[in-house]
Amino acid sequence: MACRPTILAAVLLAASLSCDQAPSSSATTHPVTNSHSSSDSLTKEFAERAQVGPNIFKETIRGRVLFAGRTPILTPLNNQPCHPNAKPIYDETVVVNPDHGLRNAVVYLPQIGITPPQLTARVMLDQSDCRYTPHVVAVQTGQTLRVTSSDPTLHNVHVLADANPSVNVAMTGVGQFHDLVFKAPEFLRTKCDVHPWMTAYVAVIDNPFFAVTRDDGTFEIKNAPAGNYTVACWHERLGDLKQQITIPTDGTTELTFTYEQP
Repeated sequence: MACRPTILAAVLLAASLSCDQAPSSSATTHPVTNSHSSSDSLTKEFAERAQVGPNIFKETIRGRVLFAGRTPILTPLNNQPCHPNAKPIYDETVVVNPDHGLRNAVVYLPQIGITPPQLTARVMLDQSDCRYTPHVVAVQTGQTLRVTSSDPTLHNVHVLADANPSVNVAMTGVGQFHDLVFKAPEFLRTKCDVHPWMTAYVAVIDNPFFAVTRDDGTFEIKNAPAGNYTVACWHERLGDLKQQITIPTDGTTELTFTYEQP
């Protein structure tokens, strides 16, 4: 019986320490799993930090995707019939700026070795002047993609999928939208059967560590986890590239992908 005060004090001390170390209410705890990586994919420190929650990740992957070759000339598309006063549009299959930066490439981590944090912000894909904009979007599995229409004309959003159910929905006017959620990672071609020149791509990634290159070919993936990884780059026409990198704790890793002329 004399040991009860000691036990009670230990319990109170443990509870106090637990409260001091608990993550904020906005964080979600995600345990480390080994289902998608070998033992050298995560440093010991990263494994410890991953158990605290996604908000602790402070690393950055930054770089540029280049096209080594003659800069392609943008080809006008005949977007008629669309609707009155529709603006001219161009083929966006390969878009390269004067400094060889490649637009619309997707850079991502194919495997991360943990249960990833979930993105909740809605991603938008619009139909404007009978053109999908942006031409390439990326979403996480489970994240909502909202497809909208700014056109006063009939469209049908036809998503061609293998790992996910295919989608084919009609939109008849300005302001209409349809929400889509994909459960499996893959790169999805999206088209409009009414206007056959309309094409977009949706990159579905099973973690939040991805980016689509900007007009100048640059990209940045913030809040990435430290460790050793394969970084992949995908482009609809030019294919896939991969690099091995080490992301230092609280640091920035810079890399460049270069596609050769086909």
